[in-house]
Amino acid sequence: QEHLDTTLTEHDAVFTRVQAETAIMRRLGNGDPEQVNAIADTYLDGAGTLDAVPTMLSQRLNDGERYTTEAMLTAEKTVYDTTARGLGQAHHTIDRDQAVMALSVYEAAEGFQLNEGQRAMFLSWTSGGNQVDLTIGAAGTGKTAAADAARYAWESQGLRVLGISTSGLAAQNLGAAAKLDVSTAHGLATAIQEGRAPAVDVLVWDEMGMASTREQAVILPWAAANGVDLRGQGDPKQLDSVGAGSTFGRQCEQVNATELTQNMRQDL
Repeated sequence: QEHLDTTLTEHDAVFTRVQAETAIMRRLGNGDPEQVNAIADTYLDGAGTLDAVPTMLSQRLNDGERYTTEAMLTAEKTVYDTTARGLGQAHHTIDRDQAVMALSVYEAAEGFQLNEGQRAMFLSWTSGGNQVDLTIGAAGTGKTAAADAARYAWESQGLRVLGISTSGLAAQNLGAAAKLDVSTAHGLATAIQEGRAPAVDVLVWDEMGMASTREQAVILPWAAANGVDLRGQGDPKQLDSVGAGSTFGRQCEQVNATELTQNMRQDL
């Protein structure tokens, strides 16, 4: 049961009977149709496997037959509940006047000024008051520059900032662009589960629209329980999550996320 749960929801939150049978065949190492069919019946009828809501496309492709798991629904609930509980509960809110002053120093040192959307993101992240705060923006809209300004403001207050992303390369790019110590989301989730989480005050999650629901379900409760404010940026329309599920769009609605729309690359 657990092996099939993990395999079938590794990259998607829902699956079909055909996908379940394929996973069972691979697990068994043979293709005995009767055995595969019997195991699939038992698994799909089990208490841990639930019917997923059919879509118009799934109705046409496989008679609407889609499934999910109790574990996946529990993970999603954890993510949404933790995000909601963080409203107005930031651990490290910077006074707005101090944040504006830090931004002025940052802009003078960097030789450019944030645009209106970036400034709104900066102020929401540093002074908005939510434990989880998010920003929507496509590539090139200046999310990383605003995040770097926020990093400067936090560090000017003596706060420790860690950046994470979906892949090692993306994490390295975030670290270089926003001057952050970085890890992958998977690496941080593993460290939390193994009891060796880093000491940090603010967590910046890049490409959060591609984040795994399972990893969010580990990282968000850890952050809330350990005085860590989480700031995420991404584009829910860009790509599917690397791991199963993508809760980012609904989370953005929960926190009334700022949105960047001006393409900075086109303005160069």
